[in-house]
Amino acid sequence: MGEDGEKFKGDPMEFLGTWLKTRVVSSFKCKPEQADAMTVNELSAPQIAQFWTDEECQRLIVYAAPELTATTAVVDKFKKKTLCFLKLNAVGRGLHSSTSQLNLSCFCH
Repeated sequence: MGEDGEKFKGDPMEFLGTWLKTRVVSSFKCKPEQADAMTVNELSAPQIAQFWTDEECQRLIVYAAPELTATTAVVDKFKKKTLCFLKLNAVGRGLHSSTSQLNLSCFCH
């Protein structure tokens, strides 16, 4: 899960949370505290958890409204700046499996 095929050792959810926040801060040019707030607010936290844990959930969309917000729902109209995370494939039995692999893509609108 690391760079160049390097395997990550530790809690996969911690790694994925850090990975997500890094992408959000970089794309929105916001403070890390804003990304942290998004991951724990009552609207976004369950959506982020669903994206990581539900194999059927293939997308997570992050936008500023005006606070950073995450959703797994289809967005009718993109906001001024939108960040979309897509699961290209998920192999294994959940994120906590030692054989689990997750291929993610991220793009910004």
